[in-house]
Amino acid sequence: DHLILEDITHRFTHPCILDLKMGQRVWDDHAHPDKIERELKKYPAQERLGFRITGMRIYKPFTDDYVYYDRYYGRSVTEDTALSAITKFFEVGDGSHRTDVVNCIMDKLTEFINWMEKQNTLSLFATSLLIVYEGGPTPAAGDKQQTQVDIRLVDFAHTYEKERDDTQDANALFGIFPTVLLIKMHNLSLVVY
Repeated sequence: DHLILEDITHRFTHPCILDLKMGQRVWDDHAHPDKIERELKKYPAQERLGFRITGMRIYKPFTDDYVYYDRYYGRSVTEDTALSAITKFFEVGDGSHRTDVVNCIMDKLTEFINWMEKQNTLSLFATSLLIVYEGGPTPAAGDKQQTQVDIRLVDFAHTYEKERDDTQDANALFGIFPTVLLIKMHNLSLVVY
C-alpha cells in the first residue's frame, strides 16, 4: 500500500478553492455514539443540506487579493444561507460572477454524478469534494476550453467496500445533488428576464 499526494493547484496562477464535506452522515457505520453526537452538534444542517463548506479561498482580481472562509464560516451556513454561501465562490468582486466557471463545474459534476450512480462497491463517509478554478483573467465569452477547472474527491479515511454491491452510495449522492441544485440556482439567478 502507498499514498500519493498531489497539489492540484500547481497549474493555477490564482487558484480559487472550495472544499465541501459530502453526505448527510460524516461518520461511518463503526463510529462510536460519542463521535456521532459530536458530528451532529458540530454542523446540524449537514443532515438536511447533505454537505458542509469546510473552506473557501476566492481570488479577487480587482484587489489582487484572496478572501478566505474557514470551517467556522461553513458551520454557520444554514438551509436559508446555502445559496448565498455557494454564490460567494463565483463572485469576482465587482458585482459580476464567473458564469464560465459555473458551466464547467456543472459539466464536471454531471460526469461525477454519472460515475457515482454507476459505482456500487464503495461507501464514502466524510469524503470531500474539492473544486478548484483559475481566478485570474476571465477567458473570452463562451470559451469553455480555456476555463481551468478541476474537481476531485479527497479524504478517503472513512471509505469502505460495501457488503452488497448492488446499491448506490446514497449518502454521498445526497451530498452531490443539493450542491448541483445550488449551483444551478446560482446560475439561474444571474439570468436577466
